[in-house]
Amino acid sequence: MRLAEVRGYLLDMDGVLYRSEEPVAGARETVERLRGNGMPVRFLTNFPESRRSIGDKLQRVCSIRAEEAEIMTAAYATAHYIKANGSGSVYVLGDDDLKGEIRRTGGDVLSVDDVLDGSRVAREPDWLVVSLYDGADFYRSLGAAGNILRSPRFDRRKFLATSAGYGWTRSDGLMPGVGTTLAALEYFAAGGKKAPFQGPTVIGKPGTYMVELARAELGDTSGWAHVGDKWTDMQTARELGMLGVKVETGKQDFFSGIGNLQADQKPDMVLKSIRGIFDGGELLWSE
Repeated sequence: MRLAEVRGYLLDMDGVLYRSEEPVAGARETVERLRGNGMPVRFLTNFPESRRSIGDKLQRVCSIRAEEAEIMTAAYATAHYIKANGSGSVYVLGDDDLKGEIRRTGGDVLSVDDVLDGSRVAREPDWLVVSLYDGADFYRSLGAAGNILRSPRFDRRKFLATSAGYGWTRSDGLMPGVGTTLAALEYFAAGGKKAPFQGPTVIGKPGTYMVELARAELGDTSGWAHVGDKWTDMQTARELGMLGVKVETGKQDFFSGIGNLQADQKPDMVLKSIRGIFDGGELLWSE
């Protein structure tokens, strides 16, 4: 499928439309031109913030307007998953925005003080969600999550993570990601031993729930293209049956990484930036 045949676009955000708090050149103009041509445009991010917050960031950083219904985030998908599977009380190792999204779908979000009495679990939640978090109370919050997992009463099927990457890219460098937090929790829950461990259901990429939810909300995605900057974005495109379009304005360089790609990580085409949707001179590679 060629770009001229695409009938809808699912756009990743960080690395495609913006980098941290800086817009990618041409992002706003490209989205406006797509919409002006009657092309449906939707937005997808692995970042665990609410659709409202991501919409605000698109407007603030890129001057791109987006309704909440046009945005899919790992936070929204996590809240949806909990509601679809019985809701209940939820302990979140994560920020207030994620907690707010869970509350909006009926979840009873517990604080660390609700869960812990000293270092002992005083109230065990129905659900445990692990996400990105850099709050001042991180260590105590980590302790609450670890002790929940050590409890023989906790149902590990209700253990969720918003993502699983080892790193969290910040504007000024790299910090430990959700995967690193999960590794620490696994070691603690296993008593410092290498023991069998039932890990979480990962909601965002590389998990499949957010992708499947996006598919359900979009309907027929044949003829659509997914534009992203990472190999996991190309896997998402494959899972959704979309054209995989990689741009080189993000975290992973196609030409230095092509030798190590798995079959489902290979894009259908590579563009210098999102402007390549209309500018043929930005096409770097195609299948």
